[in-house]
Formats: sequence, structure tokens, C-alpha cells
Amino acid sequence: MKPIFYCALFSPAVLGAQERPNILYIMTDQQTATAMSCAGNEEVHTPNMDRLAQRGVRFSNAYCSMPLSGPSRSSMFTGYTPGQVGLTENGTPMPDSIRTRTLGTLLEESGYECAYAGKWHAHTNSLPAKEAFGFENLHGHNDFGLAEACVAFLRRNPEQPFFLVASFDNPHNICEYARHQNPPYASFEEPALEDCPGLPANFAVNPYDADALAFERRQNHRLYPTVTFTPDDWRRYRNAYYRLIEAVDKEIGKILDEVDRQGLWENTVVIFTSDHGDGCGAHQWNQKTALYEEVVNVPFIVCLPGGKNAGKVLPQFINNGEDLMPSVCDWAEVEVPSGRQGVSFREVAEEGDTAKAHRPYVVTETFFGETAGTLGWMVRTPYYKYVLYDTGKNREQLYDMRTDRGEVSTRYYKPENTIDRSVLTRFEKIPTNIYETVDEGVKCIADEVIRKIQERQHDGKFCTLALGTGASLRPLYAELVRRHKEEGVSFRNAVIFNLYEYYPLSEQGSSSIGQLNELFLNQVDIDRQNVFTPDGTIPQDAVIDHCLLYEQRIKTYGGLDIVLMGIGREGNVAMNEPGSTAASITRLIFVDSTSRSEAAHNLGVDNLPPCSITMGINTIMEARRVYLLAWGDDKTDIIKQAVEDKISDTLPASYLQMHQNATVCIDLPAASHLTRIQRPWLVTSCEWTDKLIRSAIVWLCLLTGKPILKLTNKDYNENGLSELLVLYGSAYNVNIKIFNDLQHTITGWPGGKPNADDTYRPERAKPFPKRVVVFSPHPDDDVISMGGTIRRLVQQGHDVHVAYETSGNIAVGDEEVVRFMHFINGFNQLFDENQNETIRKMYADIKQFLLQKKEGDIDTRDILTIKGLIRRGEARTACTYNRIPLDHVHFLDLPFYETGRIEKNPISETDVQIVQKLLQEVQPHQIYVAGDLADPHGTHRVCTDAVLAAIDEEKNAGAAWLKDCRIWMYRGAWAEWEIENIEMAVPFSPEELRAKRNSILKHQSQMESAPFLGNDERLFWQRSEDRNRGTASLYDKLGLACYEAMEAFVEYKPL
Repeated sequence: MKPIFYCALFSPAVLGAQERPNILYIMTDQQTATAMSCAGNEEVHTPNMDRLAQRGVRFSNAYCSMPLSGPSRSSMFTGYTPGQVGLTENGTPMPDSIRTRTLGTLLEESGYECAYAGKWHAHTNSLPAKEAFGFENLHGHNDFGLAEACVAFLRRNPEQPFFLVASFDNPHNICEYARHQNPPYASFEEPALEDCPGLPANFAVNPYDADALAFERRQNHRLYPTVTFTPDDWRRYRNAYYRLIEAVDKEIGKILDEVDRQGLWENTVVIFTSDHGDGCGAHQWNQKTALYEEVVNVPFIVCLPGGKNAGKVLPQFINNGEDLMPSVCDWAEVEVPSGRQGVSFREVAEEGDTAKAHRPYVVTETFFGETAGTLGWMVRTPYYKYVLYDTGKNREQLYDMRTDRGEVSTRYYKPENTIDRSVLTRFEKIPTNIYETVDEGVKCIADEVIRKIQERQHDGKFCTLALGTGASLRPLYAELVRRHKEEGVSFRNAVIFNLYEYYPLSEQGSSSIGQLNELFLNQVDIDRQNVFTPDGTIPQDAVIDHCLLYEQRIKTYGGLDIVLMGIGREGNVAMNEPGSTAASITRLIFVDSTSRSEAAHNLGVDNLPPCSITMGINTIMEARRVYLLAWGDDKTDIIKQAVEDKISDTLPASYLQMHQNATVCIDLPAASHLTRIQRPWLVTSCEWTDKLIRSAIVWLCLLTGKPILKLTNKDYNENGLSELLVLYGSAYNVNIKIFNDLQHTITGWPGGKPNADDTYRPERAKPFPKRVVVFSPHPDDDVISMGGTIRRLVQQGHDVHVAYETSGNIAVGDEEVVRFMHFINGFNQLFDENQNETIRKMYADIKQFLLQKKEGDIDTRDILTIKGLIRRGEARTACTYNRIPLDHVHFLDLPFYETGRIEKNPISETDVQIVQKLLQEVQPHQIYVAGDLADPHGTHRVCTDAVLAAIDEEKNAGAAWLKDCRIWMYRGAWAEWEIENIEMAVPFSPEELRAKRNSILKHQSQMESAPFLGNDERLFWQRSEDRNRGTASLYDKLGLACYEAMEAFVEYKPL
């Protein structure tokens, strides 16, 4: 027994010390967070670190205070950030002012027996005399014998609580290995290259990386001898790194075995971490100092007394430097000295709640002391990671950690210079600007339009604008109106030419100029005398002269300065239909049904006149500046054709390829089929994520006509995918990875298979049965999109609820109302002797209204209610057919939909609350929600937003049910998931497909007579079957099992 214990018996600070836990702190050197089996890494075997993870709580977002041993360790034991006290380099001594207020001295004074074994490195390699830092020095800087020294300490059975630090040097020996030196504290055999781990997905050096990193690589060959490494060298490096981790894991096991033997788990807190990580080949970086995730994200496991919260993984942020002191002091019941900014993680670990508020962000700093003295900082939030270096180009980096954990920064769509642009856009024949959001796009376009108008104002001239009225232009007009009202932008010198007008136009009919007035012209200070439009009411024999006059008027004003227009689904622009010639001028043109339907939707009416007086292609091409706008994923294919295919009169938008100053302005969803977005490997080096690899292999299979397992190295090399051979060593390795990846998406148990190993299944086995809520935007989307899966869930015993989010009333034809009113009136006559006056009057009123109904008239509330009842009845019939109890059928009637028009109200808090109330009542284990964002009417998108907003509200409120809930997104009504996105594919037989068709057919009002079938001539059941068969056929072509049909799903993970 140590004498200090007897002295401490008389100190109030240690009364009751027996209740305080022992604290065992195990630390490695240079180990990245993912270098453990328990973190999902199959390249390394760490049974003892896994033991800790199984007994304790693993924090996935733990970061070091500085990615350098000395500063990081100084931070741990002083509680300060390295920058606070100038400890930013290895070998820097601690200031005298804090040497006696370190973690060891604090705990020693409070009655803990403190011992240290292994690497100290703050600032000397081994621990100095005990008087300096409160520790007994058990063992110096040497991994050999370190574990045995700790075991010997534990066997002394101290009566005081102890604070024992076991500080290993490995896997730091990778530094010696990289310099072709023998690792001091481990040995292993080099395997054949084919047995070495593959390269990381983010192996390629990001061309947008900070210059400071490239400079460091070049200047400090001692630390970065890997600058000359080949890909094979890097694979051997990664093998050595993992073998060193396995060596230190074995040593850790010796200490844990002694903890087992003595039964210390019941009163001991065990903390495991590393001082920083290692690049391990990511971005071709080895060592530390950089702020890459592999370097700063460290393992962090806390084992609580009695195994509390064993096996949990928590997302809260931890700074393993400055947070260690307040946390250890928390358990030791010791007051933390002033000036420390760390946050104790004790409460988070003990509660084990993933949603518990903790650090909102974490900061890591760095210093390249041996070369240029560059400083750097990293701020990590739940969504983003911001990096700043103080020298060189590209000093700032911003990464979206939800989609870019590899920090490659997906910038295919934003070339930063002429050379990059020419490389990335070499398939594009019209200059194309891609914006991350619609808001960003319209602000940039508005800037250019206003700049031109003001430039003309300054010169005392008019600015001539040719304007369209498509949906893509609405947000731009809203932005221009905002600039006028809030910023005083004037349009007084603008001259407006309407691109087209419908013909023949009745006085009461909806017009293009009327829409343009409503959206823009009536809200700004344009002189009405300077607004010109084709006249849709003139006699037919006057049309030609009128068109020539319109052309002459444009010339009178000096031609067009700017044309703003959208693109139709057939590639038409400004109502110039397929077949329009390059020489065409303003003329009368027949508008095909697709374009008319699209325009009618934009105007919110059922029908439009069959013709249009349209500004011609030649007139548009003579304009000095042309902008073609498209937003959203329903125009992806036509944008790709217009921008990348050959010029053709069947695709009028392609004529812009000949314009000297035309620009296509689109957002990321609209750009998703452009080569630089969809097939980036054809234009640049890639960040090879699993999703992108899958996309590339599926493309290669379809290109070569081969299934996955028959692809060869030659196929990869000849089609721009040689990078994958470098990363994985051979086509065989990539083929097996993607084949297994796709195979694991297929399941006949969408609710999880009970009592089965679910390691490689998309849905977990437990709990069983599950409570399931299927959200359906309209009262038929459930069966159209996932009718087969719904039947399977019911048959397999799950508790299935269906929630119809809107009434779907405007999608019922008037003839359906007449038919049902005939029935009700007949029923009244037969069984109530025509006594029900309400029915008789309503029948007469509705019949009269429908007879007199004109285009654009909104149905009465009674008619809308009846239409809603028709759809409710059909939905109940379909649910009954699928054996869903009627008390599990919920009609939410979200208010945003109830306008009686195609155009809906914005989503409101009331909509969200209705959805949230249902979720609170059911508390589901599975939620299915529409992901069909290509819905041309937009209802699917709004309904999905309402569900996801409700889920976010529940998450923020700490709803317990969400912790055991998975959210799956379906498609099928308007589009299908791309195979690279599919995470669950549910196959079914011909009989099951027929049953799905029958459930769709229960919705009789949505067959041939439905008002809004879209541009697809097939009925909904036909579209659904074709898409489901198409998915199954694609899996078959890739060499997987052949099924009749498949429904596909993507998991949504709330942030």
C-alpha cells in the first residue's frame, strides 16, 4: 500500500473514495477511427478493440485536438487546446504555470493512485519524474513489456481507486515502414500483392486540395517518402498499417484479460482512443498533420461500469484532447481547473441517447512546423466540415459530410477555370451552368438580366426582352419582382416581347400574356406601351400579316437583347414544336398534345387552343443573348439530348448549339443525366464511392452486353474505367464487390425475415412483427408504386397502415360524379320514395353546374367532396383486397391540396402536424414514403416534404420510436429508381404481379377517363408493370436471379 493513501484518509476530498470508479485509459498512436473491425473494416482483425466496443459505447465522431502526437497528448493531460498554451509542435515543454495542474496531479491529489506506462511525448518520449505530472512511471516508451507492466500494476490490487494510462506507440511504426526501416515494436510478413488491401475509394488526390498540403508533401521527404509511391506501394503500406494495428490489439488484449480475471468491469471506466489518425493512402497521404478525416477522426470507446449501454454507437462530437480532463474529473468527482473549455462526455455515454444534445461542433487545429509554418483549422458540424489553411491557393474547403465523407468534394459540375471547363464539358455543345439550387440559379440569371437593363439605362437606350411563361421561369420572375420591390431595381426602359400566344383565343380563355402580366409585368414599373404580344384573337386570314408586323417591330427596337425561355418535354422552345426549321420566323403553328398538356398544367386549366402564334427559331437565334432554363428531374433526358446530341429539327432546343451566346441554366437534378454528372469517369478522375462504382459497372454491363461476372480487365481499360483496376487490383475484385452488393439488395422479406441472420439483408429481422405506415400522396399511389410489397408485408404478418395524404378529388372526371349522382338519386327514388329533399336538390344543382361548367371553372365544394368520396371508396376497396383492416386506412386530407385547382397552396405547419399526429399514434418500425419527385403536378414532392418535416419534428422532440424505425422511399408512378441507388428490391412472381394489377384496377376513376394521366399514354397499371418488369430485367441482364417483376426502394436516413 502506498503511504499517500494513509495521508489521504484524513482529507475531505477523498472521503467516500471507494465509491469512485477506477479509470483505465488505453491509447494507441496514429490510429484512424475506421481501423477496427467493429467500425466495419474487413481488412483488419481487432478482437480486443471489438471487445471494448461490445462492452461499451463507441463514439463515431471523435476528433483529436491536433493531428500531431505532442500537442494532442498535451491537450489530453492539460485540458487546454494546443493553441491556447503554445503547444503546437512535438518537443515543446509544457509551461511551468500548468505543469502542476494536469490530469495526473489533479487525480493524485484527490486520492487516486495514478500510474503511466508507455509513450508520453508531451514533450519527452517517456514520462519524466513523477513529481512533474502526478504519475508513477511503470514503463518507458516501448511497446514491448508495456502490457505486462500494466498487468503487474493491476495485480497490486490498490485499495485506492486508480487512474492507469496504457499508452502504446503502434501503429506509429508505419512511419518507419514508409522510410523502409524496420518497425521497432512489431514484425510481420509481407504477403503477395494480391492479398494486400485495395486502395481507398478516395485514393486520388483532389485537384481542389489546399496548396499547403502539396507543398508539405514536396518539402518534407522525411515525413512523406510516399510522394514517390506507386499504387502497389500504397497497397503494401495499407497492409503494414493494419498488421501493426493487429499487433497493438493483441497487447491491449493482455490488459483486458487481467481486467476480466480480477472482475474490475463492475467498478472501472475504460476509455480507448488514439492521439490522431493516419492518411492510410486516402488522397495519397500518409502520416498526420493534414485535416483529412482519416487523420483527425479517431477511435473512441467508453466502457461504463457494469457494461451499461453495451454495444451502442453514438454520433455526438467528442474532442479527445480537451474533453478528456472534464470527463475524467467528472467520474473522479474532482473540480476542473478554470480556463478549460472541454465538455464532459460522461452524461452522454451514460444515457446512451443518440439524440441527446452535446457539442454542436468540434474544432481541430494543425501546424506544419517543420516547413512553411502553415496553420490550419477544421470545424466539423453534423452536416458540414469547413477547413481553412492560412497560406497558398484553395485555402478554404467545405465538404458536405452527408454525401462526401471521402472529402473529394463533388465538383464535376463547377469547373473553376477554362482548362477544367473544357475537359469536364467536352460532351456539351451548348455552354451549361449547373447550380446546386434553383435559388442560386435564378439569382445569377437575375444579376445578368438586371446588369444588361441598367447598362442600357446608363446609355439612354431600351433593353429588349423576349419572355416565355413556362414553369421554369416562375422563380426567375419572382426574383426580379423582389429586386424591384426591395432593392428599387427599375424596368422602365425594358421592352417586352411575348414569345408566343395561344390561338384561337376566346375573350374569357387563359392567355400567355395574361400569365406573364400576373407573374411579372403587373408587379414592376414597365411602361405598358412597351409590352408587345401576338394577338390570339385576330381573324385567321390576318395572322400572316400580323406575324410579319411582329417581326418588324422587333427589328424597329434593334433586335432582341435577351431571350428567357424554358424547354418542353419534347425539346420544344417557345412553342416551336419538333419539325420547326432553323429559318422559321414568327408564325402560326399547331401545338401537339404533349406541349398543350404541359402548358395547360402551367396555366392551371384543363385545355388550351390547338395552335399558337410563335416567335420562330431564326428570330430567337438572332437575339444577342439567350438563356434556356430548366429545374427539377422531370427534364433530365431532354436536357441531355439538347446539350449533348446532334442538332436536329426533331429537337428544336438543339439549334442553340449554333448560337454564339446561348447558355443552358439548370439545377443539379435537371443536370443528372449530363455526362459529367451521370458518367463522370468519362471526363475526369472520380471519387469512387460505392454508389458511383455500381453505376459505372451497370453502365459497362449494358454497354458491352455482358453480365457483371463476365467483365474483364480489357472491358474496363477500353471504356474509361481503368482507375477501378488501380483501386481494386483486377476486374474480378470489382465484379465480385458489385455483384454481392446488388445481390444483397434483393429480399422477399421487405419487413425483415424473423429468426434469420440479417447481416446482408436490407431490412433487420427484429422487431417482428413490425408496425408499418405506407404514406400515399394520392389514393392509388400505394398500390401503383408498391402494391406487391404491401401484399407481402400483410402476408408475412406485419401490422400495415396506409395513410392517404390528399383527397385526390381534382383527378376525378365529371362523368364519374354524374354516374354516382345518378346512382344516389335512383337509390333515393327506389328506397326512399324520393322523399330526401337534400339529395334531390343536390342532384339537380350538381347536374346544372356541370352542364354550364366552362374551362377553368373551379368545382363547387359539394362536387369536390363527392369526388373525394369516390376516391375514398376505391381506396378502401383496394385495401380490403390487400387484406388491410379498414381501421388501418387513414385519410389525412392535407389542407395544402384543397384548392380545387391544379396549383396548390404551399405546405403549412397544419399539414405537418396532421402527419406527425398519425406517426405518434402508430409509432411505426417502418415508414414508406413517395420518392417520385418527377411527378409533373408536384403533389408527391409536397407530400414527401410534409412526412419528412414531421419526422424531423419527432426527432427534435426526442421521440423514442424513431430510434427503431427505418424509412423507405418508393417510386413507380412516374419514374423508377436508378439501379445505383436501389437499396432494397422486392421480387414477385407472375401471380403476384397480377394481384398487384387487380389492386390498381380497384381505382376505376383513374383508368381511361382520369383527367391527369400525364404525358404517358399508358394507363397507370401498365406503366407500373412495365417499370417493375424493367427493374427485374435489368437485374437479370447483370447476371443476378431472374424474376417476373421487382419493386425498388431507397432508404432515407434522417440527419
